[in-house]
Amino acid sequence: MQDYPEAHPPNRRLAALAVSYLPIAISFGSLPVWVGGSSLSVPFALALTLPLAGHTIVRQRATMPPVLLWLFAVLLLGVAISAGRAVTADEVKWSRAAAYSLPYACGFTVLFAMWGAPRPTLNLPIAIAGAVVAASVLAFTLHYYATLEGQSFLYDFKEALVTPLGGSNLLALFMVFCVPFAWKQTRKWLGVVLWCALAAAVWATKSRYGLGFFSLATVASAWHYWRPRDARLVISAVALISVAVLAGTALMADQHLAATAMHYGVPLSVVRRADLMVFAADLIQAQPLLGIGPGGFMTAIERSWTGIEVAVHNSILVMWLDGGMISLLALILIVVLFYLRASDPSLKMAVTLLLGFSLVEPALEVAPIIMLFCFAVGTTLTNPARTSRVLKKSVGFADET
Repeated sequence: MQDYPEAHPPNRRLAALAVSYLPIAISFGSLPVWVGGSSLSVPFALALTLPLAGHTIVRQRATMPPVLLWLFAVLLLGVAISAGRAVTADEVKWSRAAAYSLPYACGFTVLFAMWGAPRPTLNLPIAIAGAVVAASVLAFTLHYYATLEGQSFLYDFKEALVTPLGGSNLLALFMVFCVPFAWKQTRKWLGVVLWCALAAAVWATKSRYGLGFFSLATVASAWHYWRPRDARLVISAVALISVAVLAGTALMADQHLAATAMHYGVPLSVVRRADLMVFAADLIQAQPLLGIGPGGFMTAIERSWTGIEVAVHNSILVMWLDGGMISLLALILIVVLFYLRASDPSLKMAVTLLLGFSLVEPALEVAPIIMLFCFAVGTTLTNPARTSRVLKKSVGFADET
């Protein structure tokens, strides 16, 4: 039987995590350069560091398989190759390519920090991070409305929310991710308070997709809470509904359907999302193998696009554009490995919600979101039976899953 790697020294883990928190310093410095970071990294820092720091005294060995680290290294390699091709061909400036590559590097450092570290739990740290984000959003919302004295405009508010907190839709995504953990709290009153705070904050972000996915997360979590045996069915239903949302959004690429939908109240931003997906697909057809490089889509947008939406609101297309087929296949294998090896239904549901929301948002190209994804995947990629055998043999107690 192959032994698991020894835990890294604490200073090595903390050094790797410090690298991944580089976006915090950049965002608080208010530099006019987008590098995939935001002050949303602060609550994520709680979610990432508290478990790693709080479980160092636990004798459990790490159970994250090295193949996960290698797969993400392949993903990062694909991004680097695509960036090199784009910069060499003078299609993207090297500074922009480096900036858009940083989120993927952040994800890799999180996995590197977790490999060989004690296995953490996510329940309480994510609840704390969710409460911090919800309180921040509500405080900002109250300040915004008080400043305007009741006069507010949707896009003005959403743009204002982007600067201090990282974007209304991405904030909503994080709070959707927190919903299953609210239902999992052992103290039910704490779970109810957390859910109410998350619901109020999602409403405050004015993210339509956020409200929809938050409702889906609430129904799915309640269903799983009352009927835990239906966990696989619930997760499958969440995945299918997410794909249906993507399909409905993509249909807006048809001009006749878009005009009809807008007549019945579908916002222009949804139609723009569909148009941008078509635009991204055309770019992929030109470079299907290597993609157009990180930052290449923004360069193409600046040359030939005008509108309120300027990003591909689909993480699959984003990955294909940034890293080509190499990175896309690596991401798919990571997701498949996660679902084959994960044992916690609540976290599987949370990751499914995150990935589902990512089908209509460019979430995985933003550092805090991909850091959270890597942390969640790295935490739960376990083999309970094998872990139990190793622990019984080495330290004399069984793993709790």
